[in-house]
Amino acid sequence: MARKNVPQIYFDDQLVLFQYFLHELKLSSLDELGKELNSIDYEGINESGNTYFYEYISRVCRMRNVNISQDKLRLYDENICRHTRHIGEKRGGLRWKYFQYVALLFTEMYLDRYFSDRENFCKDLNEWLQRFIQVEFQPYTVDKLNKLAFMCATGSGKTLIMHMNILQYQYYFRRARGCW
Repeated sequence: MARKNVPQIYFDDQLVLFQYFLHELKLSSLDELGKELNSIDYEGINESGNTYFYEYISRVCRMRNVNISQDKLRLYDENICRHTRHIGEKRGGLRWKYFQYVALLFTEMYLDRYFSDRENFCKDLNEWLQRFIQVEFQPYTVDKLNKLAFMCATGSGKTLIMHMNILQYQYYFRRARGCW
């Protein structure tokens, strides 16, 4: 029996938060960043204590008039750098690849929105889904925003990223509870 013309849905298109945060940075794909950032020249920390990834992404955001403030981007990068130093202490340091850094950056963006303004985050995400995603999704609810999933290739550093995610979560959880 022949199948009716059902639109093909790709798995990558269903990674809603990933697509949402790309949209927030006014990017259509990770390849837009990867073309430039997939170079050893961007790995590491500059003399100001920020990553070279941050410098580039910050410049792109300014050029594209992205709504995320430069201060927020810098805070996210500083958090990533601080957590990286912490887990890299006994490993002789760590240097992230661009796709790892983007995963950490998007986690920062998610946790910041989740812990500081969950209701508006949920509203913004649902509005974006209605405008830009061609697949029907049930609207998100605040109580359903408490999960993240990462899709990474074998050998891409998921264990280190998960260690970082624990530190990222603890930072935002403590900040939300006023436990400094």
